[in-house]
Amino acid sequence: MGKFDGFLILSDFDATFTSAKTGNIPRKNIDALKYFESEGGLFSICTGRTFLGFHKYSPEYINAPVLLANGALCYDYMKKERVFFLGIREENGASAVKKIADEFPKASIELYPLNKSFVIHPSEKTAAHLDGQSIPWEETDDPYKVETPWQKIMIDATGFSMELQKFCSENFDDPVVIPTKGDFVEIIRKDMGKHVGAKALAEKLGCLSDRWCACGDGYNDVTMLESAPYSFCPADGSDEAKKSAKKTVCPSSEGTVFGAVQYLDNIL
Repeated sequence: MGKFDGFLILSDFDATFTSAKTGNIPRKNIDALKYFESEGGLFSICTGRTFLGFHKYSPEYINAPVLLANGALCYDYMKKERVFFLGIREENGASAVKKIADEFPKASIELYPLNKSFVIHPSEKTAAHLDGQSIPWEETDDPYKVETPWQKIMIDATGFSMELQKFCSENFDDPVVIPTKGDFVEIIRKDMGKHVGAKALAEKLGCLSDRWCACGDGYNDVTMLESAPYSFCPADGSDEAKKSAKKTVCPSSEGTVFGAVQYLDNIL
């Protein structure tokens, strides 16, 4: 019996598991996970990245299914199969996208089915965003022609992000916006979010309700940080994430997950 049997750690990827300064994974995180997993612990990533945009799976540090698109898709890379996919459905998603495109003609709208992405009104930023993640995409002018479900919707709303978020909040009950101060606006299914995916995965893995924790640094991590029995934010994370986490640990460049494992090792 190991100290961490049946305990799951879920970490956001960018600027939490990786260093916000370099984009690399600190060696301290890997070494901490080797100890954690040798004692029976389970570790995986819970990221806003989509299926085709996540390229850092490694059995060196991940030993559980990965949560993608803010929890909408759970994929087991070991078995190469979906565990669950709770995406945006056509009846809600396509009509919302059509209204957004009509109201904001400068909005560049990214739609994410499983194996390819589609863009309405591509912008330079959108192309760079998708190409930078090696995600194949093509232009479309009709959201109704894009297969569903969608993992999520992302919109380049440079210059009008707050207006767009207000419009969506006032006009759509489902899907919903993840609040942000940035130019890219993310929209997910109403009953979805990292906290939903995290709880569903913990249950599938047989973890008790108090035997999982979350690490995250940004807006899309807030619900997961609030819901987790234990939650950690790097010292260089956003103010919103720091307020939501139970504990702030070292900056991401020094190993957020290392800090979490160190804390858990002392109290469990």
